[in-house]
Amino acid sequence: MLPAARDRAVAEGIIIKGLPIINDRLSPSGFPPLPNLDLYYEDCVIGGSSAFLVVANSFGDFARAILKKMVLEIAGHTPPPEGLYRVTNRPRPGCDAGERQLEKWRPPWFYDN
Repeated sequence: MLPAARDRAVAEGIIIKGLPIINDRLSPSGFPPLPNLDLYYEDCVIGGSSAFLVVANSFGDFARAILKKMVLEIAGHTPPPEGLYRVTNRPRPGCDAGERQLEKWRPPWFYDN
């Protein structure tokens, strides 16, 4: 999601929550997953007054994560932003990380039109 589009949506009162699935599986088109996807969501995707994210640590963890997200939404609770309370040495991807990764991994034939 482009930050400008997210910022416009948030300015209109839209709340964007997230549920990234952390995995090491290639995408259907063969691209590797974005490193530190949870940090990308935290910095570049979620937004709004009660925005939060719940991380699924694998596809097998998705059921737990979606249940937690749904319970929090139905109950009207916003969990504290975990990123404010922990220190990480992991690099935080920029909001253009997807575009940069696509440029790096896109095969030459992709440009042929």
